[in-house]
Amino acid sequence: MGKQVSVAAKGHRVAIGLVIPAFIAFLPVFAKGQCKEPTNPKAEVAAAAAPSAKARAAAQYAGAAGQAPVEVMMYKPPMTSVPDLSNKKLDEVKAEVGNKLAIRNVNNNNSGWVVDRQFPERYSNVAVCSPLDLWMKAPPERITKVPPVVGVPENQIPSLLEKYHLRYGGWTPKEATAAPGTIFDQDPKPGTPEPWGWEVIAYKATSPPPVVPLSVGLTANAISVKPGDTVTFVAKLQPDSPDAQYVFSFSDGPSTERGGPEVPHRFDADGDYEVSVTATLGERQSQSEPLHITVHSTEYKVEVSWEPLHPVAGQDVTFKARLIPADSSFAKGPYYFNFGEKAKPKPTGGVFSQVFTKPGAYPVRVTLRGEHGHTIENDPVELVVMQEAPPPPSWWESWGKYVVPAGAIALVGAFAVLQLISKYLTGLVGLRPMTGAGDVRLHQAGRDGLEAAFGFRLEQPVATATAEFRAAVILKVERIG
Repeated sequence: MGKQVSVAAKGHRVAIGLVIPAFIAFLPVFAKGQCKEPTNPKAEVAAAAAPSAKARAAAQYAGAAGQAPVEVMMYKPPMTSVPDLSNKKLDEVKAEVGNKLAIRNVNNNNSGWVVDRQFPERYSNVAVCSPLDLWMKAPPERITKVPPVVGVPENQIPSLLEKYHLRYGGWTPKEATAAPGTIFDQDPKPGTPEPWGWEVIAYKATSPPPVVPLSVGLTANAISVKPGDTVTFVAKLQPDSPDAQYVFSFSDGPSTERGGPEVPHRFDADGDYEVSVTATLGERQSQSEPLHITVHSTEYKVEVSWEPLHPVAGQDVTFKARLIPADSSFAKGPYYFNFGEKAKPKPTGGVFSQVFTKPGAYPVRVTLRGEHGHTIENDPVELVVMQEAPPPPSWWESWGKYVVPAGAIALVGAFAVLQLISKYLTGLVGLRPMTGAGDVRLHQAGRDGLEAAFGFRLEQPVATATAEFRAAVILKVERIG
């Protein structure tokens, strides 16, 4: 009896041992149903060891009396390695683990999201169809490098960017020196890392506005001073701008001095100095012509005059220069006359002639080398050349064109007056024919003729017996006296 109980207990333990692995093996199938475990192998028993169905049933887990126990083969499921599912979408996960693991829980299951964490961990060795838990997250941006589009025909740019998962945002005009209408730049620049779907813009060249060149001039309140005097320099920039910066060079110590357009400077030592200024506006720069400052114990200057004072274009102008105060050692020159030309002036005497072919304002600059090589100049002055006067008008243009019409009008008027006189004034002398032999009598008594108040004599016709006058007849009107 004890042996039978022992055998029965042993059989129950064997049965329980077989049921638990079977339950564990088939649990994932019930969870999701997408993982199929391989068919379990059956325990094999020799036919001679089980002579009857009853014996076989009794000896399913234990051998019959007097025989060796039947060997039961326990099922051990196959193992698999958990793959790395990071940054994969749920559809990609299902395709990869469908026959290996059973997806149990998916946290934050949003469309398009990817795996952030997983359990079991990647590369873990677990039984086939073990449950799998996933935690999802928004997918990270995919980065690509922007290709160059400069030089690519515009109709091919969209397809080029599409290969890099980018979009073409069209073009925008931008001032450049390149040929107008050509693509010369882009944004972002080539090689810039950008996320997928980023927009690339091309720049087409447009003609820039004309750049007005900078021009700076330099003036001083005095060009010949004594040692220790201060000279004020003024820079004039064209076109003027408050953003301009000025650097002055005085050549008597520090090479440069920064300041605004107006700077005072003191000269202590005797000598001749060249002063210039450089103006900077943005990336543009201009330098003035040098201005000569003479520093000497005696202040000299050149006085210049010219005739005619207001010349016209094409007229010869005579200039005269003289040194003040006069110094016989160098007053005779040579003098150098310059009227704004870039050519180097030639040495001349104190008298110089020049013809200006075009009207306009010309700066008159006369320099003279003084003692110790000092440069002496005149005060800044300008010569204004006017437009050449037109030739005087001809006789016809001045008054002839008015005289002829006036004379014609006068003749017509005189003719009209004579007509009036002949019609009305001669009628003041009344002649009345009489009946009879053609006798003509006047209102006033007279002889052969009547001298009227207007100085005319009337001659009567000779009357005959056969003549018959029905109206007054005047044969001749004669002026007398």
